[in-house]
Amino acid sequence: MRLTPIEQPRKFSHVFLPYRKSPVRCSIGDKRVYIIDEHVLYSVTTVLSCRGKSEIDAWKEAVGEKAASTVSRISSLKGSALHEFCEYYLTNRNVNPLIKNDQFTYIRYKWLAPALDKIDNIHCIESPLYSVKMKMAGTVDCIAEYD
Repeated sequence: MRLTPIEQPRKFSHVFLPYRKSPVRCSIGDKRVYIIDEHVLYSVTTVLSCRGKSEIDAWKEAVGEKAASTVSRISSLKGSALHEFCEYYLTNRNVNPLIKNDQFTYIRYKWLAPALDKIDNIHCIESPLYSVKMKMAGTVDCIAEYD
């Protein structure tokens, strides 16, 4: 099946935040951390992982390790492809090379386009954010005005 090329309906405007020093991302043991000045900040993902994964473990047990591994791998690949597509789209880059003949991403784009097109005045995409007070840091997907 040949997919119709996607034409960007408009250009998204970007309103850059004032420059702030970016934390350095690294690992301590198996934990992701960010370092800014003398502060060590745990990643939001690391903090949330402390909650445990009982629901995921129960699912793995119910479907079997092999099936769970297959579903997780495929889901991760599809999610990463769609995430990259949205990032390209919102930064006004040509998304067509990403689509190629990827029906999954193309169909999801058609579903997401009305919501994506309500975004404007993008302040940051894939940018580090941190709080020394909360001792946490992470990378935000997008901060923008919506609708």
